[in-house]
Amino acid sequence: MAAKLATTVHLIDDSGEAHVFGPDSDLPDWAVSKLAESWPADRDDLWEKAPSKAAAKAPAKDDDAKK
Repeated sequence: MAAKLATTVHLIDDSGEAHVFGPDSDLPDWAVSKLAESWPADRDDLWEKAPSKAAAKAPAKDDDAKK
């Protein structure tokens, strides 16, 4: 099972486009990486199911930002 959010988040991709993701969203790799980098590790209210360490460190691909 992929990472799953416990709440709604608003993110800006590398192209400057705004995105909203929630508990029912399929997260693109770039969003998982951005959230894992910016969310404090001691906060457990973001993820219902946290991403694997490999997924959290995966670099964003340009084509992921367009999904």
